[in-house]
Amino acid sequence: MPCLPPGVPPWGHPCPSSPPQLLCHTLAAAVHLGVQRWKLWFRSLIHLIRIHP
Repeated sequence: MPCLPPGVPPWGHPCPSSPPQLLCHTLAAAVHLGVQRWKLWFRSLIHLIRIHP
């Protein structure tokens, strides 16, 4: 279980009372992972197109 600042529930979304600069770490990690997966998929797609014109 990651250490979260006070006022942040376990799923990582800050409560409305939290300062705006407090990032949702879970969401940020999920977005980062999604971007990495998308890049990997896109790269493999281009690779396939190059192999099979």
